[in-house]
Amino acid sequence: MTIPADNKYLRDLLENKKQYFAEIIWKEGQTLHVDPSQAEFPVVPIIHQGGLLILSDGAHQGRSTFQEPSEFTFAYEQAREMLLTRTNPIHVGSVSHHSTCGTFDPVENEVFNQEYIEKLKRDIKALDEYHQHLHGRFEGRHVVKAIIDRQYTQYLNSNGTTLSRNELFSTVASEILTSANHLYLHHSVKPQPIPQHLQELNSLELYHEEGEASEFASGNYPCMMSSHVAGVFLHEVVGHLFEADTAIASKLYSKKGSRIAPDFVHISDKPNMQFDDEGSLTQNTFMIQNGRIEGLLHSRETAARDKVQVTGHGRAIRGGMEPMPRMHCTCMEPGVESSNTLKSAFKRMVYLESIEDAHSHLNNFVLQIRNAHVLDNGVPVQRIGRCFVRGSCLSALSRIVSISNQAKKHFFTCSKKNQNGLYVASDVPEILIDSIWIGKG
Repeated sequence: MTIPADNKYLRDLLENKKQYFAEIIWKEGQTLHVDPSQAEFPVVPIIHQGGLLILSDGAHQGRSTFQEPSEFTFAYEQAREMLLTRTNPIHVGSVSHHSTCGTFDPVENEVFNQEYIEKLKRDIKALDEYHQHLHGRFEGRHVVKAIIDRQYTQYLNSNGTTLSRNELFSTVASEILTSANHLYLHHSVKPQPIPQHLQELNSLELYHEEGEASEFASGNYPCMMSSHVAGVFLHEVVGHLFEADTAIASKLYSKKGSRIAPDFVHISDKPNMQFDDEGSLTQNTFMIQNGRIEGLLHSRETAARDKVQVTGHGRAIRGGMEPMPRMHCTCMEPGVESSNTLKSAFKRMVYLESIEDAHSHLNNFVLQIRNAHVLDNGVPVQRIGRCFVRGSCLSALSRIVSISNQAKKHFFTCSKKNQNGLYVASDVPEILIDSIWIGKG
């Protein structure tokens, strides 16, 4: 962030000439939605920016947001007025060293300028070539859409600490519409430029929904989840449950050490970045270890409330929004069994291959599965297609009977409390559950 030369308040705060300890979190970025069949130049990305100011006198704090550096004077007065009312409890803990780091996109630290626009044009050209590649393989109307997100985050305080990072994500969705059916190729989120993203997609075996889905009776079945489905499943049934601002989290933590899963289950959240959106250094935080409750994911606010260490999980989707406990990358330690061994564990079971969406509320969850099959002795014998999986979070965890020996990383987005589209990840193996409800509606 460029500090205006005439902004005395900001300059004084950062030079530690005021009586208050000051922190600023600033985010700026650009988002581009691309449909190569409709793209026209010049490309005009959506620009977003904003900041959060925190003032503290050592006992209380005041907060205010601003969208432009020129608005900082007003934000300072608002935060100071809040501080003087002595009604807002202080957040504890802060980084105390100088550091600059890059995350996801450590090489490209460019300013958002005309050079960036030229890169976007090259990205769109790559998308158009990919579109033509699909046209050569399939008949029908092709739909290839992408979202390119770049964001720069800076944290600074009046002690002189400065932290900065660049993030890059690309999302590609490919579909084919025909008169007979709807073929879904892939929906993929990656922390990399579009050309590299498309190169990876082209090297993969394309998945598409061939044939009609058969009738399927709803009920409880043994099931195996692919690493992608398992990652979203654990994100919902463990991650959200263990975010310290949820209604159930404190109750869970009060039972720290209690068993809620088999002893071979170890689940943590391992950040992809060095610091969170409150300037706190991140760390790998175990939520479940040896099947037992271990710890919660904390922002500064929840850590101060519970009188525990900050874990570096305060995240905000955009500048000017309040950070809250959010996941980074949900991880599960692999087991010892091969994927084929798991698929043959039950004579007949359901294999959940891909997922569209998921939701959780308190101790309940719903997975919206895009494609599933019935396996008979490990061999697919029936295509279920789209279906739902639902149940109790803690009950589902207790029914895990095995996990595969290879974890895979997947990226996706998460929504919480009107902060939608936060990029998150999972790094988990396939999971085998002995009984869970699966149905068409």
